[in-house]
This record gives sequence, structure tokens and C-alpha cells, in this order.
Amino acid sequence: MNVVITGSDRFFLKQKAKEWVDKNEKSAKGIEPAVFDGYSASFNWDELFEEIQTISFFSDIKVIELINPPGFTLKTFDNQVLLKTWTSLIESMPKEVILLILFENDKMNKTADMTKPLVKNKGKNTVWIEVAKISKTEYDNIIRRQCLVRQIKLDDDKMSHLLKRLPKQIETCMRELDKLALFPDPIDKKVLDVLISRPLEDNVFDLSAAVVSKDLGAALRIYKDLQVLKYDPVALVPSIAWQLRVMFQILVYKKERFSDDDIREKLGVHDFVFSKALGYARMTNLDRVCELLEMLAQLDQKIKTGLINGPMGFELFLIEAMR
Repeated sequence: MNVVITGSDRFFLKQKAKEWVDKNEKSAKGIEPAVFDGYSASFNWDELFEEIQTISFFSDIKVIELINPPGFTLKTFDNQVLLKTWTSLIESMPKEVILLILFENDKMNKTADMTKPLVKNKGKNTVWIEVAKISKTEYDNIIRRQCLVRQIKLDDDKMSHLLKRLPKQIETCMRELDKLALFPDPIDKKVLDVLISRPLEDNVFDLSAAVVSKDLGAALRIYKDLQVLKYDPVALVPSIAWQLRVMFQILVYKKERFSDDDIREKLGVHDFVFSKALGYARMTNLDRVCELLEMLAQLDQKIKTGLINGPMGFELFLIEAMR
């Protein structure tokens, strides 16, 4: 059985997967799934295929969790041998295997090579479930309830400060709250600033926005925060370049009068990435983005050829980008 679950937050995808298994496959209740994360550097399709086809010696049923499979956003999948194996397995999934496919995106490209077999078998051996996105109010209420569960006592002002610092992904929030619950003394804003780091993605996106809008003060402040987190300045070059390329694509599609939903579907990026990039794209124009991409390309070349070291090169880039 194949179970496809789509939504914007991994926490709720996993929750829904467990609920489905407990309700529909009672013999699989309590079985820990074998997890394959497509975002992991160690992900390997062949290992997944082997797991699907290997008989379990410990139970009559096997649960496999496949998170964010690579290639699901690509219209054409280049590896035809792999595609053929995937298609064959989806169409004839062993009856003792439950394959839970969790996709962190509200919309899946159902015309992509890798998703076509799932679409074709919907209603046969494949179930599709969509998890609705939660509102900001629902998100805030979840955090407040989890604070109560962990006996974290905060007044309204400190709670508001906490909500601003926490990441938007619930699974990561739970880990941050677990850390906060271990703090032995009364919690004030300074404690929150020390223990709860702003999400790295937020910092990098905000740095890109500061560069685009020529806000040197904000750029240097965010860059200093990233240094405290021991983030390699050299790694910021491709990170910012990627975000600028997303902004570039959004601006091009906007120029061609595509709607936001159409652009999101064409880009196939996570909702968080798209919403951030869309907001920042509105602050700039194509010429500015192209100029910054050219500057980053030159910086990357200088670093790779040893003409300048990473930290100094990146700081010079920030200053030059403000002119």
C-alpha cells in the first residue's frame, strides 16, 4: 500500500501518517518505520528499493517512511532505469509493505515522471491525503499549549518574544521548547535570545533582503549573528545566490503576468522559501538582482582561485553591494 501525504509541516505529516496506520493497519500499530529522508546527503534510491523488496523477519508487515523524495518537483527524471524500478514497485507494492510518502509542500507536481505512477494508481493501491496548513493563530495556540505541558511560565510579553524567535516548523519548535524547559531559573527576554536562536533560514533570507535593499546596518548585524552561530561565510555565497535566483525567476514570471500560485507551482520550492522570496522580490527589480548575482559569481571565483579568503571577501561584497 502506498500512502501519499502532502502538507507544509513535517510534524503534521508524521502525525497524520501515524493516525492513518493506527486506524487502517492495526497489525502495524506500534511498528517503528524505516525512515528515508530525501533531504539527507546519505539518501540512496537503491537502498530504499532494497528495503521495499526485503522480507521482514520481525513482523508480518513493514512500514517505510519516505520523506521529500528527490525528483518529485522535476517534470522529467533523467535516470530512466531508476524511474522504471520506481514505477514497477509503486504499481505492484508488496502487500506486506506500507510505503508512507511524506511531501513537505502543499502542492505536488502530479505531471512529474516520479509522481505519475502514484497518480495512476490512486484509488487502487495508493491513498492520497492532504494536510491543511495551520493559521498563525493555530500555530501560536500550539506553542502556548506545549509551553504549559512543559511547565514553561511566560507572561504575554515574553511569550510574544518567544513566538517571534521560534522557527515556523513545529517539529523544530518542539526541540527548542524542550531545551527551554531545562533552564532552571526564571526566563526573561535575554534568556530567550541566548537559548532560542532565530532560524538559520530566516537569518540567511533576511541577509539577502538587506543586501537587495542596500541596508548595510541590517546586513552587518545579521552577518554578525551568523558568525556567532559559526556559519561559514564561504557557504553564504551559494546560499544567497540561490535565493537571488529564486527572486529572479519570480520577477521574470511576474513580468509575464503569471499568478503567485502558478509561479509557486512552476518553481516547485517549499512554501516557506516561496513566501520569503516573493516578499523580497517585491522590494527590488531584475537589474538589481542580476547585478548582485554577477558580484557573487566574481566573489566565488576569487575565493576558489585563492585571490581572497572567504570572510574578508564576503565582508567586501557586503560593502560593495551597498553602493
